[in-house]
Amino acid sequence: MKIMVAHYQYQLGGGMESYLLDLCRGFAIAGDEVDVWVYKHDQHVNVPDGVRINRKKLRWIPKKLRHFVFPALLQPAFCKADLSLALSLNWGQDVQISGGTHLGFLQTTGRQPNLLDKWKIKLEHKAFQQAQYIVAHSPMIMEEIQVHYGVPMNKIKMLYPPLDTEKFHRGYRSQKNLLRKQFGLSQDKFVLLFPSTGHVRKGLQPLLKALELLPPEQFELCIVGSKLPSNASRLSNVKALGFVNEMAKVYSAVDVTILPSFYEPFGLVVTESLQCGTPVIISRYVGAGNLVDNNCGKILKDLSPDTLSCAIQETSQQHFNIPEDFVEQHQLQLSNHIQQLRLLHL
Repeated sequence: MKIMVAHYQYQLGGGMESYLLDLCRGFAIAGDEVDVWVYKHDQHVNVPDGVRINRKKLRWIPKKLRHFVFPALLQPAFCKADLSLALSLNWGQDVQISGGTHLGFLQTTGRQPNLLDKWKIKLEHKAFQQAQYIVAHSPMIMEEIQVHYGVPMNKIKMLYPPLDTEKFHRGYRSQKNLLRKQFGLSQDKFVLLFPSTGHVRKGLQPLLKALELLPPEQFELCIVGSKLPSNASRLSNVKALGFVNEMAKVYSAVDVTILPSFYEPFGLVVTESLQCGTPVIISRYVGAGNLVDNNCGKILKDLSPDTLSCAIQETSQQHFNIPEDFVEQHQLQLSNHIQQLRLLHL
């Protein structure tokens, strides 16, 4: 089958970038011919056999406007595919993949839309209305698409993002002390992991305030991803690792992964952490929360520093029993995800 996938960039990055790499690998394993269309391509990122990266050069377009110009350039490519999918906001594709909605984000965070927001919302409306199907990455996203965009239920398929079980597993658990030494983490503290490329939305500030309420000789925060704000670097029990490729080792080195997001449509780091055997503390605004029960971690009732600090202390005294077949229980295998997408072939 000829597959066409559109996204803004082919590179290492956040959840949708990881998802694109998984799609390419999954369709290639299934024997499909895959064309990926982007406007930014990191040549250092591996491209599977059977996958071709096509780049639209948009350097002449101001950065804030590229998302609006890009869709208009892809119509001929969509027509040549047996199944076309868009991770970016497009029109003319068979399937629109939604990892979150802008209206949902604005409502949850209480932000008033500016002109750029209104353009994005208009583009979302067009993408959702013109696609044959919409794949929502969580029940939370599915509800947002129905409520805010008026899309009928029979047009939406809820399908959690897949998990790369070759990359994320429990094989490093026995090396915890060695891994802590490798990453410069304390051997005798309860270590929390905060993986983030968007610190404001993902709740770093309330987390830092919560950390100040805890004994620094007992608790340590490890931040992976974007650069630290100045108020984080002054805390002695905060370690910044920057971007790390071998995240399974980081998950295995820490005691808990924490994601106190104000808006998180899914939260791939949640399933990655659990697959590595590490429990999670997440906010109720995380779409992956449907997969988290008492065996897997805690869901915060609010994001106050007091609530966060109490949850961290309780977690440090608790034992969790994450199922070893977590991926199978929730059908998060890549092969299953690809099969479900291929069934949308019209």
